[in-house]
Amino acid sequence: MAATLGVRPSTVSRWETGRAVPRSDVALRWADLLSLDAQRERAA
Repeated sequence: MAATLGVRPSTVSRWETGRAVPRSDVALRWADLLSLDAQRERAA
């Protein structure tokens, strides 16, 4: 996921643990990825 968002894996780890907050543009890309995953799961 980090490569898709254009950030380092450690950055994603900090977001997931709440130690940091993504920039708004990255957060929007992350939300898009999550919604695509959810759509794929529903279609399967």
